[in-house]
Amino acid sequence: MMRQRRRGKQQMLAKLNEVHEAYLSQERVHQDMVALRAVGYESLATVLKEALFQAAHGKGAERHAQGAPFDEQPMQQLIGLFGDGFALGQAAKKMQESQRLPHDRARAELLGAINYIAGAVIAMDRRNAEHPPVAANDSDIGWFSWGGGECPVGLRDVVEVRLRDGNGSHTGKASFFDWTHDHDLADVVAYRVTRKAGHG
Repeated sequence: MMRQRRRGKQQMLAKLNEVHEAYLSQERVHQDMVALRAVGYESLATVLKEALFQAAHGKGAERHAQGAPFDEQPMQQLIGLFGDGFALGQAAKKMQESQRLPHDRARAELLGAINYIAGAVIAMDRRNAEHPPVAANDSDIGWFSWGGGECPVGLRDVVEVRLRDGNGSHTGKASFFDWTHDHDLADVVAYRVTRKAGHG
């Protein structure tokens, strides 16, 4: 009797391990992601699916999409011009408006806010892929990360800088650039000295 129980337990544990391995397999995780499936997160998946449906088929798709994919719609162009704050501000506006609307309209505003936040994430990922962050104080290439403050070099030194806008690098006298950080696209986020003042 004890042997049968022990064997039954072992078989049950083996079956649980098999199920667990299948559940954690890369293919299964990918399938679950594609299907927005995760045990215990069904309610979140439902909301995210509704936000996706609204983006693809709601009034935003009619007004703004103009047949373009989500990551090429005017929202991305505006984020490019004004930074992630544009999309996050739009999301905040929709969240605030939802507080004074009837239930159905409030839900639609909140789903729209999710889509604006998704737009900000897409823009961030795109920017990171195009312009990977500079390693702080990487002496091999001479770049230094910059978090804002008084200019760290002589104002007449020639520097190469990377700005918050993520559009490559710019070279000029240090006095030309915004070192203090006003939280706009012209803020210097990394720099290197290319020529000290008074040197050929």
